[in-house]
Amino acid sequence: PMARLLNVAKKQRLHLIEDVAQAFGARAALSNGSSKCAGTIGDLGCFSFFPTKTLGGMGDGGLVATNRRESAEKIRLLRHHGESSQYRHEAIGLNSRLDEVQAAVLSVKLRYLDQWIEGRIERAHLYQKLFEETGLIGREIIGLPLSRGGRNHIFNYYVIRVARRDALRERLSQQGIQSAIYYPVPLHLQSCFASLGYHTGDFPASELVATQAVALPIYPELLPEQQQYVVEAIRKFYRR
Repeated sequence: PMARLLNVAKKQRLHLIEDVAQAFGARAALSNGSSKCAGTIGDLGCFSFFPTKTLGGMGDGGLVATNRRESAEKIRLLRHHGESSQYRHEAIGLNSRLDEVQAAVLSVKLRYLDQWIEGRIERAHLYQKLFEETGLIGREIIGLPLSRGGRNHIFNYYVIRVARRDALRERLSQQGIQSAIYYPVPLHLQSCFASLGYHTGDFPASELVATQAVALPIYPELLPEQQQYVVEAIRKFYRR
């Protein structure tokens, strides 16, 4: 997909901005057979340091990466109230400076990022193996996350698609298993985009996935027996 997007952006003379909030450390395949890290492929890469992200700080924070000098200068201007020098404002900007405490925490955590990503990948592979053994894939379990050729998934979340999702979540909660839904309302049905004129049924694939997707626990310290407990609870729910 990134290779195709790059071609479209080039033909239409568009800037390609990557949302890398949940993909810090992931790689995407390019048309020449090589791969690059997410956030370094387009014109701008936007990273999130929210605490729940793979590289998370102690509060809100983020980073924009670019190799375009003009864009970098504009972003630096906007992040500090549009100020070019003290009390001189060239634009209406934001207060988006990353404070020193956050930077210090992230600098330490960055040393462990590759290790944490590897831990997530290992646990995702175990989930895959355990779910395959249930015989539910393609039936009650509609889909599992995949890593395809030339791309690697870092599994910031482990999201599967299931039948009777809400009932499953209720049963998991009763057994002490946390789950989450990202994101229950498709963008075209959000009130802030009502002016665009879209309605239910305009994007049926997005609307369907929004009713099926559920995120299961995944983090580097998750134990194999805990994953077995999660998968067994799901198997029992569908085999009742």
